[in-house]
Amino acid sequence: MVDCSTANPEATERLAKTVERQGAILVDAPLARTPREAKDGRLNVMVGGDASRVKLSSCVWRAVERVAYPVD
Repeated sequence: MVDCSTANPEATERLAKTVERQGAILVDAPLARTPREAKDGRLNVMVGGDASRVKLSSCVWRAVERVAYPVD
């Protein structure tokens, strides 16, 4: 699951635990830029999580981002 919200960190951590109990993973990936830039495929994505999860979700970032910033 990819969470692109700008929720507070505690909410994201609770969501990650819920998702993991269901046997899935969560990648925290808030988006930056404007709706126009989103339409043009020029978003910035701040991807959080361990490297294997970021790599697993990289196909998503290639579709929507201009620059993906891994954040640990």
